[in-house]
Amino acid sequence: MTRLNEVRLQALEDCLDLELALGRHTHVVAELEGLLVEHPLRERLCSQLMLALYRSGRQAEASAIFYKTRRRLVQSAGIEPGPNLQQLLKDILRHAPSLA
Repeated sequence: MTRLNEVRLQALEDCLDLELALGRHTHVVAELEGLLVEHPLRERLCSQLMLALYRSGRQAEASAIFYKTRRRLVQSAGIEPGPNLQQLLKDILRHAPSLA
């Protein structure tokens, strides 16, 4: 059952990537917020939410999501966010054109 749940969640993340690619940033924010509450250590969901918030003009909230997830990762697993999530924060802070 755990494997099936993981596959389902990965498929959902893939769909959310497509929604973001189609420019539906504000449309997916609430869904991503709910999913991140359910799966608070899932970095892909965190990055998707950060990107959706950033593209919705909510840079400060996007940055706050990074730090909230970082705190959870450190407290729960004793690890820092991965390099992709760290790079996304840097790109958000410098308004990287690649995020548009």
